[in-house]
Amino acid sequence: MGQSEDLKIRKTIRRHQLREMVPLADSTIYEMEQRG
Repeated sequence: MGQSEDLKIRKTIRRHQLREMVPLADSTIYEMEQRG
C-alpha cells in the first residue's frame, strides 16, 4: 500500500457546478445532502 492511497483530496464544488455534472433537480440534491 503506497502513501498516495492514504491521501484523499476533497474538493468543495458549488451548486451550479454540481448541476452541470449530474442531471438532478435542486430539490433532489438537497434531499441527498440531508441524508448524507
